[in-house]
Amino acid sequence: MFGLIILFAVFSCAGGGGQKRKDGFEVRKLDQYYQSSGIMKYFLTQLPDWANFSTSGRCKRSTRVRYMHLKNLRKSFYLSYEQAIQFQYMHNMEYQKLKLNSGSEVLTLKDEEKLFYNVSDKIQANIMAFRKPKFKRVHVLWIDPFLNNPSGLSVFMKRKIMDKGHPVFISMCLGFHGMNELLNKLKLAGQNIRLIPAGMFSIFTADGGSDFHFSIKLDDFFEKGQSLLLFVPKGEVPKEIQGNFKIQHY
Repeated sequence: MFGLIILFAVFSCAGGGGQKRKDGFEVRKLDQYYQSSGIMKYFLTQLPDWANFSTSGRCKRSTRVRYMHLKNLRKSFYLSYEQAIQFQYMHNMEYQKLKLNSGSEVLTLKDEEKLFYNVSDKIQANIMAFRKPKFKRVHVLWIDPFLNNPSGLSVFMKRKIMDKGHPVFISMCLGFHGMNELLNKLKLAGQNIRLIPAGMFSIFTADGGSDFHFSIKLDDFFEKGQSLLLFVPKGEVPKEIQGNFKIQHY
């Protein structure tokens, strides 16, 4: 009799999905739990809210960047530094879109994995989120000092010098969606301005090492023959923006 009770209990627990427990929660089959292929090794631990800020930009970021472990990513998928950063950038773009569309703060593990491999396929096909300007001269404008006075950025863009190079905005404070909102607010969305958001910075360096702060090697995202000018306030050259370029103060 005791053995029959044990068997009944086992089969009751292993029964079909949809069975309700006394507390109202549904009993799930073991095969209903999604088994990940281990993509989490390609991500760094998310920064807590109190640490989600930029010292140079003097700002607290409104969204969290999902920083990737570029060393693992490059080793597994044979990516260059530029490709790995583009991977991180595109992943953050698509991640935020999915969150907005779903109305949820987090994605399921299955959706995260699907997103990861969709982005991987695009990078392998040379489809990049940041598109290199073709103009010979490129004006990279650090916009964070304007964020407390956005109208000043609009006025600056009307200077004659800005007509001489393709404009690229770079920010350590704003993500892709935040930068697009700023462009729309300032009515600059139709000027083909390229964006380098916070999601393109990393603690991993172009040579495969790592650092104690986030940075980007700027010239890796442009053609060798292009002339890069970085526009920054007088006396301020953020250490996070690295590479070969000329400084233009404003």
